Parts: sequence; structure tokens; C-alpha cells
Amino acid sequence: MAKSIGLINRIIPFSLGELSLIALVIGFFVSIILFIFKPILLVNNIFKILHWIVRALATVYILFYILWGFNYYRMDLMDIAQMNKEPGTFEELKNLASEVIDELNIIREDFN
Repeated sequence: MAKSIGLINRIIPFSLGELSLIALVIGFFVSIILFIFKPILLVNNIFKILHWIVRALATVYILFYILWGFNYYRMDLMDIAQMNKEPGTFEELKNLASEVIDELNIIREDFN
């Protein structure tokens, strides 16, 4: 599913979230215009409209939890990896940077 969404995002020059928001705003204004010009249409179908709104909101709620909301309830990476949550000292950071630089220099020499 991520590949298909990525493909769509490469084809169109704006995000799907923006497109959804624009469609929602247009739908809202269309419904207001319909209510102004044809109020009998709304009155006769009020239960169908309310049923559709409840189903749409339930679908959005479920999709939110499936696609993104489950991340709210998972454990922190620090807890999963049992990492130390205390900040490191300047010396530790300096030593780490020095080690990374040395390793990258070795890798670079292998490519040359």
C-alpha cells in the first residue's frame, strides 16, 4: 500500500492530505448551496444523510487508527531497546565522533 501511495504522490505535485482537505471543503460548500437552493431535498433525506455522515466519520476514525493511531500506544524505542535515557557527556560525544570519523575514513580508503 505504501508503494502505491508513493507512486500517486510522485505523479501529482501535491500531497493526498491536501487533496482530501480540498475535497472536504468543496463538499461542505456544495452541501450548503444545496441546502439553500433545495431545502426539501435535505428534509426528505435527513436520515439517509445522517446515516451517511456517521458511517463516513466511523470509517475515518477506523482508518486513522489502522494507518497511524496505533503508534500512540506502542512502547517507546528507548524502553524496547533498554537504552540509557540519561544524556551523554561531552567527552562521550567527542569519542563517538572520533570513532565514526576513523571508521568512515577506513571505508573511504577501501573505495579509492
